[in-house]
Amino acid sequence: MIKLPRFLTGIIASIIAFVLFLISVLVFSLFQDANLVEPDYYSEDQAYQSKIDALTRTHQLESTINVRYNSSVGILINIPELYANQQVTGKIQLYRPSDHLLDRYYNLTPSAGEQVISTNGLLSGLWVVKISWLMDGMDYYSQTQVVID
Repeated sequence: MIKLPRFLTGIIASIIAFVLFLISVLVFSLFQDANLVEPDYYSEDQAYQSKIDALTRTHQLESTINVRYNSSVGILINIPELYANQQVTGKIQLYRPSDHLLDRYYNLTPSAGEQVISTNGLLSGLWVVKISWLMDGMDYYSQTQVVID
C-alpha cells in the first residue's frame, strides 16, 4: 500500500467533500417546486394594460368597493350605496403570493351591497383580494391585501 504525504491526503479529502457537496446541492435542487407567480403569465402580461386602465377608472370613482377582514365573519366586500341600483357583476380572486395552487375564485354576487367570503379552510397569512367588476359597461379593478390569522 502506498503511503501518501499528510497534506496530499487532506487535499484529496477536501476535493471529495466538495464533489459530494455539489452532488447533494444538485439532487436537492431537482426536487424543489419552481412555481411561477402566475400559472399563465403570458396571457396575464397581454392583459396588463387593460388592468391598468381599469385600475385608473377605479381611482376616479367617488367611492369604491371596500374590502376588510373580520376574524369572526371572514372577508367582507362592501359596494357603496351610490352604486346599489346599478348592475355590478365581476370576479373575485383570493390570491396567495407564496403558492398559486392555493388561489380561490368566486363570482361577485353582492346581496344588499355586501358579500361575505368565508375564510374557513384558508391558510393564515397574507392574501391579496383581487376584484374585477363591470359597471355601466366599464371595467374596474381593485386589489387589497389582507392578513388572515
